[in-house]
Amino acid sequence: FRSIQSGINFSSVDDSVTVAAGTYVENINFRGRNIKVAGADRETTIIDGDSTGTVVTFESGEDSTALLSGFTIQNGYSIWGGGIHYSGSNATLDNLTIINNTSSNDGGGIYSVSSSMTISNSTINGNTALNEGGAIRISETSFLEMSNSIVENNQSGSEMDGLYSSGSSVSITNSVFKSNGYIGITLGGNGPRENLISKTLVHGHSMGIMSSGGDLTVDKSTIDNNSGHGINFSYGGTRSITNSIIYNNGFTEFGYNLYMGGAEDAVLSISYSDIQGDSVFVTEGNLTWGNGNIDVDPMFVDTADGNYHLLATSQCINAGHPDSTDSDGTVADIGAYPYLNSYSGPTWYISESGNDTTATGASGDPFRSIQSGINFSSVDDSVT
Repeated sequence: FRSIQSGINFSSVDDSVTVAAGTYVENINFRGRNIKVAGADRETTIIDGDSTGTVVTFESGEDSTALLSGFTIQNGYSIWGGGIHYSGSNATLDNLTIINNTSSNDGGGIYSVSSSMTISNSTINGNTALNEGGAIRISETSFLEMSNSIVENNQSGSEMDGLYSSGSSVSITNSVFKSNGYIGITLGGNGPRENLISKTLVHGHSMGIMSSGGDLTVDKSTIDNNSGHGINFSYGGTRSITNSIIYNNGFTEFGYNLYMGGAEDAVLSISYSDIQGDSVFVTEGNLTWGNGNIDVDPMFVDTADGNYHLLATSQCINAGHPDSTDSDGTVADIGAYPYLNSYSGPTWYISESGNDTTATGASGDPFRSIQSGINFSSVDDSVT
């Protein structure tokens, strides 16, 4: 066929629509088909909405086996969801670039209502909503599961420029939110909601995260270089921060690394985290300052170049919760990007010719600084 929609129209359950590289100017609808629509490569296989409507629509009860993968989704324009529109659907998105789409209301990149959406290995960049949710807008008891994705440079006519979730729940892991105008992630609305942000970097906004009601767990994440609040906890809910770096935020007049207020019954607990200033600005609510918190320079590799990995000199290394581990089997580092090491001692080597960026501390791959050897050492080890 010449068009992707033609393949969808003739497909049946579990069929595949395989799309060769090229630019396809159309607005497609899965029509309830639980099928796989796969492009040759997202860099070379483009669905262009030509500013005539939403580029891709899921609105007929598609389940999670309905898959869209391997495309650039661009130049969509619609009231609800310029790039992709979900309504009563559980379809899966993987390996997509969602770019330069516009909504005249909510959800420049993606709009989801009463749906369960999975996004992985994707980039959502340069989308605009004239109202809310420049990148993503989810509402009405929707659920979003996002992993290994980047959300950057999206804008809205309100303050909710990145992800805006209301009355819904989100799980975000191994992802990056950067430079999305005013607020990177907004979690709001009424009703019980459980939200997770894990192994995620949020930086370059006026406010990193706004949690206005509902429960939120922030774990193994880095919230840095947001000019207003790093995280704003407002209204009721139970929130916790563990194994995370909250640093270099709130450098405007009324900004704070962490702000909590708006409800006397709000609960926030913080443990095993690097919190600049060792403090939270609290106007209302109940703060529990747990074990293991520190206030040290995280020692990132190169924030100017967006590299938030830890140097070996960082005292965030092996400083996380003792029951939490990194993939190298050691005690968790604090922050989104642990310093993984294949060497386990017991002798740690230091040399002027070594380095603190990629070295292991072994005799043939020494660290540059003594602090690095100390950071990785265990009881009865030696730093030479």
